[in-house]
Amino acid sequence: MNFARSSKLFVGLGILALFGGRSYPFGFVGYFSIGLGFLLGILSLFGVGRPANQPYKAPWIPLSLGCMMLLMVGLGAISAVVRGRAQGGAPLAGAAAAAPIIDQINGFRLDDPGNGWTILSKEKLRTLNEAAAAGVESGPYLGGLVFVETLDPDFRIAGREQEVGKLMIDQIKVGDKRIVFNRPDELDGQKAVRCQVVGKMAGRGMRYELVALVANGRLYRLTAFGPSDRTAEDGLAFRPFMAAFHLLPTDE
Repeated sequence: MNFARSSKLFVGLGILALFGGRSYPFGFVGYFSIGLGFLLGILSLFGVGRPANQPYKAPWIPLSLGCMMLLMVGLGAISAVVRGRAQGGAPLAGAAAAAPIIDQINGFRLDDPGNGWTILSKEKLRTLNEAAAAGVESGPYLGGLVFVETLDPDFRIAGREQEVGKLMIDQIKVGDKRIVFNRPDELDGQKAVRCQVVGKMAGRGMRYELVALVANGRLYRLTAFGPSDRTAEDGLAFRPFMAAFHLLPTDE
């Protein structure tokens, strides 16, 4: 068998199949035939299928066409992978944000934090913490909860930040607890206290960031949590949740 001639034959049949039929079977047969012709041409260069009693002429045209086909198939595959990753890692254009939670009774609004966060349904929220008024999550471990308590009229945080922060820290039940910070801060234009602790829960390192403020006769506590190896002391991982919280105007 003369592989050089067979190479030309298979490449020619492949071209006819590609341009003669537009459906899937023709396209597959065409690429397969060209690929087979390319393989036979390569083998003939190394002396395989080369008759000793016949002059040898290298099948450069089939080899060139085969290289072009492999190049186009390879570029098409790479392009498909890149497009798939780009579409999978970015939000869909025009995707509507989830409706905010507007709690008129407790006097706050929780917007959709975006950036991969979702607002928890009432059913899922109850499975996490029955006392929480609202919550969000981002993945299986990163999340945030909003708690609201009615207070005595004379309760205040200003001047008692360390004391209030310590009360919140004591409510976090983790092993090997370490206080990262406990300091005065602001949230939604209100004086607040912000604290952060790390510890272990079920053998996994966790980080908690807590913020408390007083407004409209209520104590609002925001508790954000996530794996300590995926969050940092700067709290940037929790900022979308914290920034999504807003107090409702008192005249609403």
